[in-house]
Formats: sequence, structure tokens, C-alpha cells
Amino acid sequence: MVLLCNSTVSAYQVIEVLNGGTISGRISFAGELPANAVIKTTKNTGYCGSRINADYYMGTGGGLQNMVVVIEDISRDKKYRKRGVVKVNNEKCKFSNHVTVAV
Repeated sequence: MVLLCNSTVSAYQVIEVLNGGTISGRISFAGELPANAVIKTTKNTGYCGSRINADYYMGTGGGLQNMVVVIEDISRDKKYRKRGVVKVNNEKCKFSNHVTVAV
């Protein structure tokens, strides 16, 4: 599990956005994927087992799943709509959803 935090806090101005847009795209991997990493567990091996496979999540045509794109230095925009409680599942020490956003 990776937790990304932005350590800087700046003023954010909520404004009415009349001509907002969307960002879309595709993140892909060129070439052959390396072998999946194997993580040796040192705690809770009765539950986790002794190893966890760090699987890559591939879509079709070399597309990568569960990627994060960060847009920095946005100082004003529409109000962020909170979406409720974020749930993270731990099944045999593998976390899912693999990517989750919490604000």
C-alpha cells in the first residue's frame, strides 16, 4: 500500500466554474513487463503467508490499471464534492481497492 501526501498547504479559492473540462488519457507500458516482485512477509505470517506477490495490473494492449495522475498548483476551482467513507480491504495482506482517493 502506498500513501501519497502533499506536505504543502496553500489557500484554495472556491469559484463558480462555467467552462470546466475533463482530462482523459491512457498510461501504457512499453516492452516486456518485469517479473512480479515477491514481498517476503515478516509479521502475521499465519494470516499473510510467507510471501505476497506484488502483481502488476495490466489492461488490454499494454495499458496499466490503477495509475494516479497528479495535477499540481491548482489554487482555485469548483468546490470538491466529498464522496463518503473510503473503504480499504485487506485480504491476506493484499490491499484493495489498489488505488483510492481520500481528501
